[in-house]
Amino acid sequence: MTASPSSRRNRAAPARRAAGFTLTELAIAFVIMALALGGLAVTLSAQMEARKVAATQERLETARDALIGFAIRNGRLPCPATATSNGVEAPLGGGNCTLGLNGFLPGATLGLPGGSDGRILDGWDEPIRYAVTAWTATGGTTSTFTTTGEMSRVGATGLNPTIRVCSAQTCNTGPPNERLTADNTVVAVLYSLGRNRLTAGLGADEGENQDSDNDFVNHEPRPTGSPGGEFDDVVMWLPLNTLVSRLVAAGAL
Repeated sequence: MTASPSSRRNRAAPARRAAGFTLTELAIAFVIMALALGGLAVTLSAQMEARKVAATQERLETARDALIGFAIRNGRLPCPATATSNGVEAPLGGGNCTLGLNGFLPGATLGLPGGSDGRILDGWDEPIRYAVTAWTATGGTTSTFTTTGEMSRVGATGLNPTIRVCSAQTCNTGPPNERLTADNTVVAVLYSLGRNRLTAGLGADEGENQDSDNDFVNHEPRPTGSPGGEFDDVVMWLPLNTLVSRLVAAGAL
């Protein structure tokens, strides 16, 4: 018996419905795609930030080695550069530094490749900061670590740098466990302002790194509202024993 046209249409209808999507199904699919793309964007952003941190740490390590090499060749460490000295230490030739505790890494003086103005840039294209101890030995008239021949005159056992690295800005008044380095053991500090690049409106911990005193802060990144405020500086330092051992090995001390 031949099926009626009506029954044939009824049998074909489910097939046509199965071949498409309802508006609800399309909406769900779009939501899933949006979530997947959002997650991918977050992952890519995190990877990019991790690469910038790694690049910054590598540049800080290179700079620290360059400082040691400079000290071996010149019998002193360079002074920091200023914002207008085009990567050249200030003053030229060392001595009492213009910005000893809150200057820039003197890329031009160290012979390092950097930005167009001679300063060395971090992973976020901001100039790397550099601080060197301003301690003066007994009988000296200028900063011992940045004056040619003074470290050799004083001798390895007589050197007493004054920079200190801590885990909080209350280092000078807080408990001893806040100190990451012992007193008289840090000659210089190199640091990046990190992702936020802040030079104003700083939290207490980041502010400690830019207040031109002998105390610096280093700890894991923290968001706004944390104790000590937002913190994403990348910090590295030059220990006295590292500098002395390299100078002694090179016959420069």
